[in-house]
Amino acid sequence: MIEGYERFKLTWQGHTIEVSYQRNWLNSGWCHLELRSTEPLPVTATGYRSCFIVLDDTLSQNDLKVRVLAWLDDAATKPKWQRFLAENRQLKLF
Repeated sequence: MIEGYERFKLTWQGHTIEVSYQRNWLNSGWCHLELRSTEPLPVTATGYRSCFIVLDDTLSQNDLKVRVLAWLDDAATKPKWQRFLAENRQLKLF
C-alpha cells in the first residue's frame, strides 16, 4: 500500500473496482483519487483512472463511494460508453 493512501473496493454494474485515495495529496489541498479495474469503465478505456478532486476532510469513505458511483452512473449515460457496450455485445468477424 502506498503510504498515506486509503483503499476500498466497490462493485459497479458487475465490475469490481479498487479505489485508492489520499485526502491531502502532497499538502496541496486536493484529493488524489485512483480507480483500478481489470475491465474498461465509462471513465477509462484502460481500467485505470487517476484524477484530483476537491474533497472536504469531513466526508466519510462512504460519501466518497457514493460520489464515485454517481460519477460512473453519469459517465455511463454518455454516447461513447453506450457505443462501447453495443460494440461489445455484437460478434465481430474482423
